[in-house]
Amino acid sequence: PLFAAVVVMCAWTVLAQSEAGAVYPLPLTTRLAHAVVAYATYLCVFLWPAGLGCFHPHPGMPAAGTLLAAGGALVAMSAIAIAAAVRGRPLPLFGWLWFLGTLVPMIGLMQVGGNGWSDRYLYLPIIGLAIGAVDMVAWGGAIARAYPRSRDRVLWHSTGHAAVSLFMAAWIAVLSILAWQQTRLWRNTESLVISMMAGGQTSAEAWNMLAVFQARRGDLNSAEASFVEAISRARSPARRSDHLANLGRMCLDAGRDADAARAFAAG
Repeated sequence: PLFAAVVVMCAWTVLAQSEAGAVYPLPLTTRLAHAVVAYATYLCVFLWPAGLGCFHPHPGMPAAGTLLAAGGALVAMSAIAIAAAVRGRPLPLFGWLWFLGTLVPMIGLMQVGGNGWSDRYLYLPIIGLAIGAVDMVAWGGAIARAYPRSRDRVLWHSTGHAAVSLFMAAWIAVLSILAWQQTRLWRNTESLVISMMAGGQTSAEAWNMLAVFQARRGDLNSAEASFVEAISRARSPARRSDHLANLGRMCLDAGRDADAARAFAAG
């Protein structure tokens, strides 16, 4: 029943997004290569959540070096998980397959929208990675405790536990600071979009978000300039029409009927 529900929801999403012009007809090779890089990107975000944002533009076909590095990382992680399962520790493989499986709808095999990946898509898959990581740490401790040489067992208990505890405490402290900094960027749309642009995300969607915020704030001159940027950077006729429609609505609300008519006609 769950697989049937997934098929229905996928078909519904693709149909709705196709009618809105948001399905991008990328070549199959590009989508498959991007999927590999997307998996590796999500894995990196789990380990070190930096460069977060609400929109990451699809980069197209990844470079050969990037693709090889991403593929190598996935193969290595799969080998570690399988080796752990063979040795009687199934949780790392369970968590890894959870991560791989729950991300299937979000890695671009069917490209919907201009996103290459979205940080929010990691909310559910990250549970699998956490399960696997915790079990691997516990497994490492079990191996050390079972080590046959008593001197090494004493050394592990005296220093190993303390080292792991300090490392985990430091990691959580650093992530807490990063989380605090990240929440500051989400205080309003303008601060979020400006941070995205500072990180190199100067897509049409980013400019459109900024323009909508500026228009609601009443800064119509800045909003118009931002809408023009969004229109010029649009990657498809459908998205360009959406941005022109937003510009037209802003002009209409401002009483600039002639400008609104030109924007609607161009879209």
